[in-house]
Order: sequence, then structure tokens, then C-alpha cells
Amino acid sequence: MQLSDAVELGALDAIGQAELVRKGEATSAELCEAARLRIEATNGELNAVTWLAEEFPAPLAENGPFAGVPWLLKASLEYPGWPFTSCSRSRMGAVGQKAWPLTQACLDAGMVPLGFTGMPEFGLLTTGEPLATGAVNNPAAAGRSAGGSSSGAAAAVAAGYAPLAHASDAAGSIRIPAANCGVIGFKPSRGGNLRARAPHLIDDVLCSDMLIAATMRDVAASFDLVATPFVGGLPARLNGLRVGLALGGLDGRRADPAVAAKLHQAAADLAGAGAVVEEVAMPGDHAAIVRAFKAIWMHEGGELTHLIGAANPGVPIGELLEPWTVGLAKALESIDAAETATAFRQLGLSELAAAEFFTRYDVLLSPVAQEPPIVLGRHAPDRDFSELWDDLWPFVNFTPLANIAGLPSISLPFWGAAEHGPVGVMLTMAQGRDRSLLVLSGEIEALMG
Repeated sequence: MQLSDAVELGALDAIGQAELVRKGEATSAELCEAARLRIEATNGELNAVTWLAEEFPAPLAENGPFAGVPWLLKASLEYPGWPFTSCSRSRMGAVGQKAWPLTQACLDAGMVPLGFTGMPEFGLLTTGEPLATGAVNNPAAAGRSAGGSSSGAAAAVAAGYAPLAHASDAAGSIRIPAANCGVIGFKPSRGGNLRARAPHLIDDVLCSDMLIAATMRDVAASFDLVATPFVGGLPARLNGLRVGLALGGLDGRRADPAVAAKLHQAAADLAGAGAVVEEVAMPGDHAAIVRAFKAIWMHEGGELTHLIGAANPGVPIGELLEPWTVGLAKALESIDAAETATAFRQLGLSELAAAEFFTRYDVLLSPVAQEPPIVLGRHAPDRDFSELWDDLWPFVNFTPLANIAGLPSISLPFWGAAEHGPVGVMLTMAQGRDRSLLVLSGEIEALMG
């Protein structure tokens, strides 16, 4: 197979590639070899894929909906016998032992895993620049971040390496990289996807898992594989849709003008299709949501630092973990039990505020990130902790609401790029209305042509 042939195959989405296999016009081995050629051609510059299998397994289901289609796994997704590193120097020798239900559902659908994509250490930052495996570059904006934490997943799909890539989202980690790279990133409702990893309180409360893709039909079909019975929703139509447009973030700042311009374009297009758009504030007590999220994030870093330090006695923690992760653990020392209790109480309060908001509006329209893709290095994990702390949270100004309140939320790329790279537009709906959001997003994709 020539690289030109591989690129031609890579232009097809997952459903298109599966159709070739069903018709006998391509084999699974050919699709995977084509993916390997595409990765080997440019990954040296992009660094989206951190580990590629020497041999690819045969599909488990030859008649599955994605039989023979290659996909990539985020480095934090466990797969038996493969590295299980989460892009941390502390786990370079770890090996996966099992496939959790989300992974197994993808395998049962006939998908073929290729390898792992890059991410920040343990998914704790908004850019994929881990000290263990190096920075993931943005294929749509040279020298700029692919976002995080599902950095390599979004970059790989945008580069055409594979039509589907696993991603996870605890603070925007699906939606931000999808927005940065110009692909589609859907975060399900809390409890809306099959279990992707071992039980963990903070992960189970905040984190959702899905597959990043380039077309809405791939997103919808892949969600059918991994969705739980918790989610549903009625058909959503643009005509008469009640849209709340929020340009102000959780800290009160309005989005960068380049981002706001894309939101105004989106609002105008939705209104032109019959939606009723009204500018609003995001639901909930914004300051309390930010405080809660910061406290929970400190707990996540603190727990990791404690566990890894205990498992590696005598090894300096700075040789195992990045300054950002260790800094979160030190910051946790300032949090008392009352602050932690208040943070978790905010989960319920935010759910109530969101439920009330969605009695008046069908969908919340907002930016994904405060600004277009940032330059590599600005949120690097070895930057001074206090400076990074102050710079990080204004950037993550819109996505955490959906994690705190457990809402389905999607980043759509249909309004194009600004000067410094792609800009996503985010739609968020009431908890459990995942399929309504996917139907609506499909209508918007058709509207934008």
C-alpha cells in the first residue's frame, strides 16, 4: 500500500470505513495498515500517538457496526498487556490487566485498537505537554496546543490517523482539545457512559468518556455503543428551539473577541433556522462552582501524589511526578474538611440550578474555551505553579459547569477557525438529554453543510 492510498482511506469516517469492510472492498488488515502508514508519515512532528502496537489484533466481531475500523486509546485507558502509563514518569513500566466495559463494548463492535495517544500527566492540565512523552502538537495550528487532556486523541482524529479516538472529560478534556483541533467532542451526562476505568469517587462524579470523531454520524453511532440506559431525550429541532447564549464565563470574564465572534455567528445561524436566542448567564453560583472545582482538583493531585510517593519509597517525588501535580498536592494542605464538604455540596446545588435553567431554555450555547488555542509552553507542567494556577482557571472558564452539574455537552467545529486556530462552539443540555443533543448537533451539521 502506498501512502497516497492510505491517505485516501483516512479521508473516510468510521462508518465509511466499516462500509468498505462489509462490502468486501477493504479488509481490517488493510485499514489498520493504512492507519499505520499515516501515523508513521507525520507523527514524528505531531507526537499525537505515544505508543503504536507492532501487531494489531483481529476484530472480535466481523459483523459489528464498526468491524475492522481502527481506533486509538487515550494513554489512561487500560488495555490488557499494553502500557498503562497515563503519560506519567511514575508509570512507565505499568501494564494493563483488563478491558473495562467501555473498552469491551468498542471491541465487541469490531473496532481494532492501534495504540495510545498523548495526554498531560494523569489528565490534570489543559494541554498535552507531559515530561514523560513530550508535547502533542496541534495539526490545525502549528506551535499551538492541541488542548487537554485528550490532546493526542483530538490531534490524531484531526490529522486523519484514525476516525475514532477514545477521550475522557473531567473539566473539558474532550471538548477543549476537540475545539482546538477542529473536530467533534461530546461529553455524556454523569453516568451516561459505560464504565471506562476502576471505580473512583472523583472520577465517577466528574468524568465522562466517549470517542472523538470528525462527523456527527460517527459520534452518534459510537455513543450508541457506550451509552447507559440513564440517557435518552426527545427529538430536538432547530425551529422554535429556546437557546440561551452565554458569553461570560464562570469568573465573570467575557470570551476573547475572536471566540465571541464565532459564537455570534453560531447564534445568528441558529436564529436563521428558527431558534429563539437570548443572551443569558450560565446557571448556578459561579464563584462557588469555581471554588468547588479548584478544591476537587487539589484533592485529585494530592491523592495521586500520596499514592505514588507511598509506592516508591526513597525516590524523590520530583523524579516521579511533574511540578504541577506535586503543586496540587501542596495546595491541598490549605483545604480543610469544611471546604471539601462545601465543594461536594456544590455538585447537588449546581444540578438544581441547571435543572431550573433548562425549564426556560432547551440548550445553553457558549464558548468551549476562553480563547483560541494557546502557544505551547504557556500551560506546561513545569511552569511555576502559582503562575500556572492563576493562568489556568480563566482559560477553563466554560467547560467545568457541565462536569459539576453532570450535563451532556458537545463542542462543534462548524464555524471554523480564528487567527490562531480552530474555535469550538459548545452546546449543553439538561442532564440525561444526551440523544437530544446529538440529534440537534446533527441538524446543525446539516445546516452548516
